[in-house]
Amino acid sequence: MWLVLGSAISLLAMIWLLDLVVLPKRTRGNRGGVFTFFSVTPPLVYYSSILMLTYRPIFSLLFSVGTYAVIVVLNNAKVKAVKEPLVYSDFHLFREVIRHPHLYVKYIDMRKLLGIVALAVLAVYASFRYEPPIIERAVMADYLPAGLFFTILLGAIYAIIYGPLQKPFRKILLGFGPTADVTQNVTQLGLVVCLIFYFFLSGMDKVPANRAGRSKTKQADGAKAEDFQTIFQNPERARGGRLPDIIAVQAESFFDVRYLQSGLDENILENYDSIVSTAAFHGRLTVPAWGAYTMRTEFAFLSGLPEDALGHHKFNPYLQLGSKPFWTLAHNLKALGYTTVCVHPFPATFFNRKNVFPNLGFDHFIDMNEFDSDAFYGPYVSDVALGQRIIQVVEDSEKPVFVFAITMENHGAWPVDRLKAVDGDSMKEENWPLGCFSLNHYIAHMRNSDQMMKEVSGYLKERDEPAVFCLYGDHMPNLQNAFSQVGYDDPRTDYFIWTTRGKRSKQLDTSADTLSRLLLDVALNERSDNLPKSQETEQVAATSRSA
Repeated sequence: MWLVLGSAISLLAMIWLLDLVVLPKRTRGNRGGVFTFFSVTPPLVYYSSILMLTYRPIFSLLFSVGTYAVIVVLNNAKVKAVKEPLVYSDFHLFREVIRHPHLYVKYIDMRKLLGIVALAVLAVYASFRYEPPIIERAVMADYLPAGLFFTILLGAIYAIIYGPLQKPFRKILLGFGPTADVTQNVTQLGLVVCLIFYFFLSGMDKVPANRAGRSKTKQADGAKAEDFQTIFQNPERARGGRLPDIIAVQAESFFDVRYLQSGLDENILENYDSIVSTAAFHGRLTVPAWGAYTMRTEFAFLSGLPEDALGHHKFNPYLQLGSKPFWTLAHNLKALGYTTVCVHPFPATFFNRKNVFPNLGFDHFIDMNEFDSDAFYGPYVSDVALGQRIIQVVEDSEKPVFVFAITMENHGAWPVDRLKAVDGDSMKEENWPLGCFSLNHYIAHMRNSDQMMKEVSGYLKERDEPAVFCLYGDHMPNLQNAFSQVGYDDPRTDYFIWTTRGKRSKQLDTSADTLSRLLLDVALNERSDNLPKSQETEQVAATSRSA
């Protein structure tokens, strides 16, 4: 009994020490008795669970401390890479880490992590081998205490998330002020407490738009364009004209890299500059994350919902909100008669997109299996090849088409030998801007993105049918060395909305969740500021005459 108590006290002491190195640093203060209860309960419950399985106190102590140490290492690596602490939904990404380790391990201190794991495994092995259980279990009746413990534990968790304890427990949690601002919450509440709070709150959160989305989705296929006439008064559509094809490209890690340093080659994005000069809208774009979490920006753009509306679902909207039909921009366009296609040159299982995107209103999903092996530039399918596939989808569609493309070419990380096979000059250190090979590789991919913009916009210009082309960055790239050298910390990316019918350009800084509304405005509204100058003059004169 004393060994069990001593191990539990030792556990709390070791967790307290580990908590001192957690990033971001926790603000200390008097949080009262209930906060102390919530601080010590999670590690003690975890320790007790291991103890009830093994009846080995020292083993349970070492296993619990090792688990917490691994969580701290992963958390600190994430803070350094993407400026955000670990959240409960990150544990759902472990499957992706195993499937696509190259996307993640670059940002983790693998030596430290593997060292901790090795020490933990050694300590656990030694304690399990040489520590006898405090109670021997010879018959089935000896397992009853453990069975009773886990029955009570799992029953309590169920009652808190789904049962009669949901409302009072939620009220207690919210009394501590978790705001879905994970950085603020970790500094105030601590990492473990924050993970536990978010786990429970995510199970309790209900987003009203989700219920509305499900009911609307059932009617989407039967909806008619006339239902939207009160929203989009488009004279061309009223005359029976063809709706414009709409292409929206979410460009991986895209931002105008020339903001970084004035000495960079101005021609890196010469085609982008040309498009922006005549775009209906362009500017800086506020996005939900820094350096990662593409799915957050995707969902913001498609759903039009700000992060505040999502609550604790904002960290990974696809986990619950994407698991069932959810009303989006794609559903709106389907109801107007569009074919909706998503193109993403990566496995469709990533982020469970193959199941999520039909729920978000897409008729077809094109993944990397439909790209040839010569479509790659570096480790991923090139943006130029993606652009050619976009053109093919538009060309093959008999109906107006909405193409939502998610690029992959410029996805991090950018190791020194990334472009060795396709660009030998990239290995020459004298060619590296700011002395950073990662920035050099990023710019090489950016030139391909720029070429893709030229080819897509050029194709749309040559057609007789109207079209709208939107491109925006999903998040900033993880170019920490380059950013730290020049002190760049602006989290915004860039965007444009360009139309074959427009001649004027407006600079408007906006956010990812409002971008789809601007896109619809340009595509479906006949506005004087989207018309060529000559037509605008004629329209103003006609209006004056009628007045």
